[in-house]
Amino acid sequence: MVPVRVSNTLLAVLFVAPVFAGCIVGDTPEEPLQDVLPSLVNATLKDAEGAIASLALIAGLDADGTPLWYETSRLDGRIENKTIGAEVDRLVAWSNGSAYEITFEAQGRADLVLSDTLVDLPHPAPVSERIAFTDSTFPLQLGTTCLEKDDGDMGCGLDEPSIEVDGRGWIYYTAVCCFFVSSPVWVSKDGGATFEPLEHPMKDVYGNEGDLAIDDEGNLYYMDIDLATFGIARWNAELEPQYSYRRPGEPLVDRPWIRAGEGGVVHAIYNTGVDTVYYRSTDHALTFSAAPEARFGSALARAYSDVQRGIVGMVNAGDYMESTDAGVTWGERTDVPRCSADTASVDEAGNVWYQGKGCVIGRLADGNWTKPMLLAPGITKSFTWMGAGAEGAVATAYYGQIEEPSHAEALGIETNGWYLFVSWSNDAHSETPHWAHMLVDPDPLGFDDLGRRLGDFFQTVIGPDGAIHIAYSMNAEMDDSATSVYRKVGPVAGLAPTKPLVGPFA
Repeated sequence: MVPVRVSNTLLAVLFVAPVFAGCIVGDTPEEPLQDVLPSLVNATLKDAEGAIASLALIAGLDADGTPLWYETSRLDGRIENKTIGAEVDRLVAWSNGSAYEITFEAQGRADLVLSDTLVDLPHPAPVSERIAFTDSTFPLQLGTTCLEKDDGDMGCGLDEPSIEVDGRGWIYYTAVCCFFVSSPVWVSKDGGATFEPLEHPMKDVYGNEGDLAIDDEGNLYYMDIDLATFGIARWNAELEPQYSYRRPGEPLVDRPWIRAGEGGVVHAIYNTGVDTVYYRSTDHALTFSAAPEARFGSALARAYSDVQRGIVGMVNAGDYMESTDAGVTWGERTDVPRCSADTASVDEAGNVWYQGKGCVIGRLADGNWTKPMLLAPGITKSFTWMGAGAEGAVATAYYGQIEEPSHAEALGIETNGWYLFVSWSNDAHSETPHWAHMLVDPDPLGFDDLGRRLGDFFQTVIGPDGAIHIAYSMNAEMDDSATSVYRKVGPVAGLAPTKPLVGPFA
């Protein structure tokens, strides 16, 4: 089954809806920019006519025109408390895919103005076209099928998607199909331009909430759950099937997470409704052993891991529980300070980043914590998910709603709609981190009270080239059948790790 490509003429690459056609209001100062404008404290970005520039992407360029950091004006045009930096020579901002110089009149001026001077710079975070995984029928393959309705659509829709990207940049995507049938898995070998179903799909693994993982060798794992059992499937790096099976687990079984490490170690984590339990494998998920000491004690803990360092953990409701020896021993459940985190990811330096609905905080490899970082004020967030890449590089996607009519109108969206947003930073570990926020999909995913009409989860991962890959759901009709879709943002400068975080390693 080949996914449907949805054309999108409303959003080519960027999220700033208004066209800013301003004029230069003053000469650019000859003295170092940092001496004239040492920080963006209390600054407001406007066009030449004084209109607020909501969610405009700003970059600080060095003398050679290379972007050093990215920052976003808030919905009200204000800019967070960020230093300019001694290396910054000038400021630019993107509008409708084009970059314009930012000017100001005098030292200390609070208003930054978009000029009409174009800068020859590509947008740093282009958005791919939306690919929808729906509206076709999966073939019957030894118990693997998706049912059809009379109207020909998918019988149960596709939601709660999972996504992984291996060290080659191959993208793997899955989503819940129907109860008691195996979910499909697709692969893209061209950077997300096209997807095809795996040549050898699962035969015995079915359920309603699947997850994917990749180990150091490039093996692909899939885990799903059904009643008092969980199922495992494995393909090698060439996507040849190795085995798939179901085994009993501690009931009730709900929402699984599978993580993988080195040397055949695989971690299986799922919720029982009152607890989160952990199973460990040392033979590439062929067999598992329960680890009673690794019980989180909360129904919906989510997993995170680092393939090469042996870090594996669970997080929910502002607490985390972690192993640093590939699941052999576990620490106590511990509070995440000043951030009610419910997802986490590990960057290539071993820093663990925790994400709540409106905040991000990092536990650095030296044991110290960063300051909590507030994300995109004015956007109500739901279903956040985080991915990490290079040291200090994190990206988080979320369903967002903007209630202020003027702000929603500026972005061309509806106040009661939910939309896909992404935020990222390539220096979250610094004293003054810069964050960029953008509207990824201008079409509504749903309206008003979402409930569970988009499932309970979606996922975000940073690929080896620094692109942000997002697997999410849409249900604008607000009925019982969601559609799972894919979007890529970037590659984004500064997010790519120096070497892939998962296999196969070169």
